[in-house]
Amino acid sequence: NEVSRLISGRVRSELQSSPRKLPIEQPLPVDLLREYLHGLHLNSQRTHESIFQAISCFENVLRSRPEHAPSLSGLSISNFLLAHYGAVPAADGFEEARKLALRAIELEPDLADAKMHLAAVSFHYDWAFERARSFLDEAMAINPGLEMALLLSANIHLVFQNHEKAQASIDRALEIDPLNIGLLMNAGDHLILQRRYREAIRVLESALKINSAFRPGGLRLSLALAFDNQPDQALACLEKCRLMGRHDAPYLEYLAIVEGASGNSNAARRAADKLQSLPAESGQVLPWSLARAWAMAGEPDLAIEQLNRAFAGRSSSMPFLGATPVFENLRQTERVQQLMKKIGIPWQ
Repeated sequence: NEVSRLISGRVRSELQSSPRKLPIEQPLPVDLLREYLHGLHLNSQRTHESIFQAISCFENVLRSRPEHAPSLSGLSISNFLLAHYGAVPAADGFEEARKLALRAIELEPDLADAKMHLAAVSFHYDWAFERARSFLDEAMAINPGLEMALLLSANIHLVFQNHEKAQASIDRALEIDPLNIGLLMNAGDHLILQRRYREAIRVLESALKINSAFRPGGLRLSLALAFDNQPDQALACLEKCRLMGRHDAPYLEYLAIVEGASGNSNAARRAADKLQSLPAESGQVLPWSLARAWAMAGEPDLAIEQLNRAFAGRSSSMPFLGATPVFENLRQTERVQQLMKKIGIPWQ
């Protein structure tokens, strides 16, 4: 990827009618290159712990090379992911991600990753879908094979209900980076959002074959199994996830969804109630997570209350309100349709 990025920048400069002079880049010494690559790997693990470790890796590089744009870009996506997963306040994480991406572009204007991160902030936090598409077009003009840009392109297509184009982008990303478990998890998410549960199961199982302890993938696999009418397998999968992290917020959220999808409304309500009680015991529980749990527990008023909180807090998951299966029934209500209108999500 590094070699491709450098070559593409120089080829592009040769083709421009008034080529600007590109800065001479000094290669990282082996120890710092290892830190940088380790940071990229840790970001792909998609857990709070791994992302905080990734930040340490990028900061180690930047202490020696403060103008290493790729590390600034890596730090940008780390902050983005922490905000997206609720580990830090949305405003703090997304604004820091934006600032770092802009700094990386200032140092290296053709850094496709950083432009993609600006697109991600525009999509998930600003809900400015056309601006996100514009940044994304710039990123993909520089690097058409940037797998996370293809994923974000799929997100935009999904919001506007163009499933065929969304899946084409996902398939292309997986061709480029088939062993990236974070990307495989996101591909599974997309297939779930498209109600293609059998395919989602296959993709998520392939991620777990690479790393059987990849808990985020296991949680999503349990959901796909439940929606595919395999309740016993879903609960067995979820039990493995519980053993990795006990009765924490992600486990309780998925327990409520799996039990609700399996027709066990009382068990779903108990799980949602436990999830609701967690903030006093173990920190923040995202309103989006509570909304999903209460929706599957058959409590629409409580779910909509949490969706309103998620909207007020600019939850990065709100763009998917029109596609998330757990909200199928809620989307028939005027209150949810009004939320979708405010976000800019088309409704049919």
